Order: sequence, then C-alpha cells, then structure tokens
Amino acid sequence: MLNCCRILLTTILLSGLLSAHAQTVYRWVDEDGEVHYGHSVPPEHTNRGYEVLGRDGIVRERVEPAPTPDQLAERRAQREREREMAEQQRSEEARDRMLLVTHNSEDSIRSTMNMELVALNSQRASIRVALDQVEHRFERLMAQAAEHSDEGRQVPARLQGSIEEVRAELRRLRADQATLDQREENIRARYKADLERFRELMGRGSDS
Repeated sequence: MLNCCRILLTTILLSGLLSAHAQTVYRWVDEDGEVHYGHSVPPEHTNRGYEVLGRDGIVRERVEPAPTPDQLAERRAQREREREMAEQQRSEEARDRMLLVTHNSEDSIRSTMNMELVALNSQRASIRVALDQVEHRFERLMAQAAEHSDEGRQVPARLQGSIEEVRAELRRLRADQATLDQREENIRARYKADLERFRELMGRGSDS
C-alpha cells in the first residue's frame, strides 16, 4: 500500500513538473538511493549523474556520474596500453616492410648474416693476435718478478706497475672477446627471427 502511494505521488509530482510552463525536468538519485525530480539538479548531486526528461516523461538525455579517481587512473592506464599496442603494431609493420624491401629470398637473409659474421670474425682474429702478444708479455714480466723474489730481492715498483698495466690490458681484451661472442649470438638470433618472419610473410611454413 505504501509503495502504491509513493508511485502515485511520484506520478502526480512528475506530471505537475512536466506541465508547469513546459520546463525541463531532471531526475536524480541521492546518496541514500532516493529518487528526486526538479527543474534543476542541486550542485551537490550533479556528480552523481542524472536524467533529463521530456514533456512525455521519457528520458531524453542521461548524464553519467563523474568518474572516481580510481576510474580516471584506470582510463589513463587503458589509453596508455592502447597507445603502446598501436605503436608496437606500427613498429612491426615498418619492420616487415623493411624486411621485404631488403630481402627477396631466404638465401639473401642467410648471405647478409654470413657477411656480418665474417666481419665479426675478423675483429675476433685481431683481438686474438693482440691477446697472444699481451699474454706473452705478461709471462715475461711475471718471470722477471719471480727472479727478484727467488733472489730475495723486492720486486721493483716500476715492474709491479708494468704487471698491473698488462693485467688490465688482458682483462680488457678478454672482455672484448666476450662482447664479440654476445654479438654473434645476437646476430644469429636476429637473422633467425627475420628468416621465420620472412617465411610467414611469404606464406610458407616454418619447416620450409
């Protein structure tokens, strides 16, 4: 009975509002869940969202509630994810175009890789020659230091300095060797990926 009275009162109120000078009627819900009608929405309720009713009582416009800080943060994060995905897509498409422009066959890809490996092996050979020379020098210096120690003499500071300089040079050259080894792995991995992608773009299986 109470609900029926509320519905009747709401209908009467709404009819009166809609007929009064044909003004726009707004409907909103307060923080307690109670529905209100009026010719304007109180400022404290505008962020909660509201509806604009036509003269026939039908909703003509619906204004959604203002987003919360968490919702705004999630929207920004979603836009950033979409931007990154679009950027990644453009980057992949650019790489595909470059791959097809640069190579017209699998043999072309292999040949280019081999040329890079030849250049890398040339650097590796130069480092190996330098490393052999420095290792021999290091052995001579260590032999001289051993002679001083065997004879009960202190190793001269100049000799100690030379030993440290050569030891540092050995570390540098061995680090250069390790860098070249890593570069070779990267080159082989990159061209392997290019080869597989080329096969995909040409409509061939990975086992071709």
